[in-house]
Amino acid sequence: NSIIQEDALCYIQGSQCEKLYKNKRKNVPNNSAPSAETHTNTTATEEAAKADHIDDLQCGVSSVMTDMASNLRIIGGRESTKGRWPWMVSILNRYHEPFCGGTIISPQFIITAAHCVRRRLYVRAGEHDLIFADGYEQQIRVSDIFVHPDYDAETVDNDIAVLRLRTPLKINRFVAPVCLPEPEDELAVNSLGTILGWGKRRNSALFGTDVLHQAQVPIADINDCKAVYE
Repeated sequence: NSIIQEDALCYIQGSQCEKLYKNKRKNVPNNSAPSAETHTNTTATEEAAKADHIDDLQCGVSSVMTDMASNLRIIGGRESTKGRWPWMVSILNRYHEPFCGGTIISPQFIITAAHCVRRRLYVRAGEHDLIFADGYEQQIRVSDIFVHPDYDAETVDNDIAVLRLRTPLKINRFVAPVCLPEPEDELAVNSLGTILGWGKRRNSALFGTDVLHQAQVPIADINDCKAVYE
């Protein structure tokens, strides 16, 4: 039997997420904007040109609107819709080969795992299909790398790094920053979070996926996490 999950949009009262959600609702038209896949009479280049400018820099806003029907999810990894996660980026090595993922936190800064750091890196934003270039991608070389000072390559403790891009990304409906949490924000234990990536869908797979995938996982108790690392 398939396990069906109905998602509800929740926020902590008085948090930054509540302010962003209410502000977003004021500006959302009655009819949802079509995604890039529905534009059959225009080329990807023309669509990319239309997407090249957003007046106000808003974090955590996806260009893909969902209704109640599309909020019924089967728990587990599945292919993501293009534009659903505009803050997700692909990290490339010196040979322009994708091997890690990252998150846009501002037009010029990316957060990623410290174990992904190499001497020469590139970031590709607006990415969805690693094989097919549709004209929405922006690829920029990394100029500076800031690894957590207590990162341990053997235990992989403090596995986090920040990348500075040589030039800022152009923010549009396919490239946008994620919202950073406020100090008082908390994640409810057992609530569902979404993980993203081009990694393997199962342990037996030899290679990762070409198209961005997403999966929902429950939030663990912070005390349980601390106990594991003690």
